[in-house]
Amino acid sequence: MEHVYIMLSATNSMLSTAIGTVTKKKYNHISIAFDKELNEVYSFGRLNPNNPFIGGFSREQVTSNFYLKAECQIYELEVTGEQLEKLRSIISQYEKNEHYYYYNLLGLITAWLNIPWDRQDAFFCSEFVSTVLIESGVLDNSLIPSITRPHDIINNLNLALYFEGHMWQYKLQDLPLSHLRRLKDFVQIRMI
Repeated sequence: MEHVYIMLSATNSMLSTAIGTVTKKKYNHISIAFDKELNEVYSFGRLNPNNPFIGGFSREQVTSNFYLKAECQIYELEVTGEQLEKLRSIISQYEKNEHYYYYNLLGLITAWLNIPWDRQDAFFCSEFVSTVLIESGVLDNSLIPSITRPHDIINNLNLALYFEGHMWQYKLQDLPLSHLRRLKDFVQIRMI
């Protein structure tokens, strides 16, 4: 069996806070990653951390200041080799044609109202993640992507939580021991 990772995040941006007010959920953004280190993370969202209204398909950089400050939940999802290959192929097509896709901001409103609206070439984060999981055979088609919320995906897959905390804490685990020693020495020097 192979693994992919599903990440929920809360960036505490104005848009994230507004969505959280409506959904009453802490985590309102979902992404899919092909590796535990989160070097290959994909979703639909803002293309510029400073502008929440210009969005589209994105390969997210979780080591950016925007994400390092975010709180997140990371889930490990077991998939077959065939499902992993399909997922990679599907996402590769989005990446190759990223200029054709845009962020489905209006779809957030219809999703909140529970009104399905399949807009061609437009996605919000959970709409995208549920679509690729359905197309790859990982998720059954009982979910309607245009009204799917991040927690619907987590609940439908019955995933076990792998990590919860700030992204910087998660990425800290990836540092080689020599970097951790230097960081420890730096922190001790700064505290003296």
